[in-house]
Amino acid sequence: MSRKATIKDIAKIVGVTPATVSNVLNGNNRFSEDTKKRILAAAKQLNYTPNMFARALVKNRSYTIGLFIPASPRAFLDPYFSELLRGLTEIALEHGYVVSIIYADGLNETVRNRIDGLVLTEVKVKDEYVSFFQRANVPFVSLARGAENELEDYVVSDTRRGLEEAIKYLARLGHRRIGYALGPLAYEYVYERYSIFRDIQRKMGLICEATDVGTGENSRQGGRMAARRIMRAASEKPTAILASTDVMALGVIEYLQSIGMSVPEDVSVVGFDDAPFSRYVTPPIATVRHDIYQLGRHAASMLISKLEGRDYTKPIILPVKFIVRGSISSPR
Repeated sequence: MSRKATIKDIAKIVGVTPATVSNVLNGNNRFSEDTKKRILAAAKQLNYTPNMFARALVKNRSYTIGLFIPASPRAFLDPYFSELLRGLTEIALEHGYVVSIIYADGLNETVRNRIDGLVLTEVKVKDEYVSFFQRANVPFVSLARGAENELEDYVVSDTRRGLEEAIKYLARLGHRRIGYALGPLAYEYVYERYSIFRDIQRKMGLICEATDVGTGENSRQGGRMAARRIMRAASEKPTAILASTDVMALGVIEYLQSIGMSVPEDVSVVGFDDAPFSRYVTPPIATVRHDIYQLGRHAASMLISKLEGRDYTKPIILPVKFIVRGSISSPR
C-alpha cells in the first residue's frame, strides 16, 4: 500500500514551508495567488487528503455542518432533499467538512457537541428553532427569508418571478379561474408561494374563490386531498390548478384522472420545484424550476465562509424559470 501524502510532501514539491502549506489548505488568504495555486495543484497531484480527526483536535472543532430538518425522516421521501443534500455535500467535502443530518430530537446534544454550523430547512413562519439557534449563538444559514426573525444569512429562489411567469403563461392560454393546491401554511415557503400567487392573481384580475383552494400535506396524498376538496366544493370548477410543490401537483393529477378528468384537456396543472420525476410522469408536469442543487451549494459556501471568518455575499436570491410541459393547455 502506498504511503499517504503529507503536507511535508506538498511543501517539498512547491518549495515552501509545511506551515505555509497548512495555512493555505486551511483557508488563510494572506499568501499570493501564485503560491496558493501551486500548493493546491500539488495537493491534487499527490491526492492529498487532510487528517480530519487531527485537525478537529487541534482546532477544537468538528468540521461538521448539519442539515437541520425539524420534521420526521419521512421528509426524505421528497426528492427535494436528495438534490439539496447533493449540492451541500459537494461543497462541504471540497472544504474539508462532512455533513450530518440533524433532527429536532436530541437537539441540545447536537448543538453542544457535534456540529460547527447548520443549514436550516423547513423553516416556519414563526419558528422556535430559529429563535433557539439565535439565542444559542449557533452559526446557521437559512433556506427561507425568516422575516419574523430578521434573518440576513439566507439562500432562496426568486419565487415571485417564477410564479409571475407561470400565471401569465396560463392567462395567455385563456385561463381565468385558477385554483390552488395548498400545503401546510405554517411553513414559510408554502406561505410565501401562496401569498405571491394571491397577489398576482388579484393584480391580473383572475378568479380564485375560497372554494378554489384546497389544502393538504406536502405529499402525493396531500395533493389528492387538495384536488378532491377543490373539485367537490366549487360549483364552477377552475380550469387550472397550481400546487405548492411538484409532489402535490402529482397528487392533483392522480386525483383528477381517478375521477375521469383529463389533464390538461379538462384541467391544467402546474407545480413548483422541477423535481426530477416531474418530466417523466404522464403527463409531464409544467413547473417553476429552481435549482435545488445550487441552493445546497450556495448555502454550504455561505456557511463555511461564515465559520471561517471570510467575507461573503448575503442574502443570495437564485434565478428561476417556468418550464412548459404537457400538463397545461388552453381551456376547453
